[in-house]
Parts: sequence; structure tokens; C-alpha cells
Amino acid sequence: MTTLTIELPESLIQQLQTSHISKQQLRVAVADFIQTYIRRYQAQPQASTNASYPPNVAELDKLEDQDLWHIVHTAMDQADLVTMETLSTKQDETNLTSAEEIQAQELLDHYDNAVLIRAKAMALLKKRGHDLSSLQQSQFTQ
Repeated sequence: MTTLTIELPESLIQQLQTSHISKQQLRVAVADFIQTYIRRYQAQPQASTNASYPPNVAELDKLEDQDLWHIVHTAMDQADLVTMETLSTKQDETNLTSAEEIQAQELLDHYDNAVLIRAKAMALLKKRGHDLSSLQQSQFTQ
């Protein structure tokens, strides 16, 4: 096993301490996150934010209800949301590198698109007679 030292924003350190996350729990979470991230980006090209799934807004009406429900519940990957939040926190505390700025903008564009697609999927489900009252705003990630 190799040791890797990473710098985390102070606000994230405080959240970890407040949540009583142990070093072992953090090691496991980071290792899991990295494995998921690598699998995702090795399986797909870097331009995965423009991949055909979820489909574009114009194609949503062709999907079956179960596919729309899947989009509603998994509109954006958790790893992308964590990365976006980390970059946002870092930007608040210091300056981002140019590569980080590009990544942050790509993730923000992907997020905007995911919100639009999720909203359209929800509208289609409602139009098709489904009850959406059980949905909460927090149910946006995998």
C-alpha cells in the first residue's frame, strides 16, 4: 500500500470532524471514490458529460416511464457532485488552477443539463399521471 497526502479545504475538514468520520472511514471512502471515478472515466471518454445517456431533452418523451423514473433518481453522478462541491469550496478559499476552472465549468454545465433533463422527466411523468409528491429535492443523485 502507498501513502498519499492530499490537501482538503478547511471547511471539509470541519465537516469531517463534526460528523466524527474516522481516518479509517475516510480512507475507505476516498479509495471507493477513486475506484468509482477511475472506472467511470476509463469506461467513457472524457467528454462523458455529453454522452447519450441521459438522453437530450427532445428525446425524453420517447422513453418509457421506468426509464424516466431512473433519470429522476439518478440525474447526476455522486462523484461529479462531490468533485463540483470540492472545487467550489476550494474556489471560495483560494484560487483554482486553470485545469480546475475548466473542470468546474464542465461539471457546472453537466449539472445544468442534468437539472433540465430531470425536470423534463418529472414533467412527463406527471403528465402521464404519476404521483410525484414523494420526491424530495435531495433525491437527485445516485
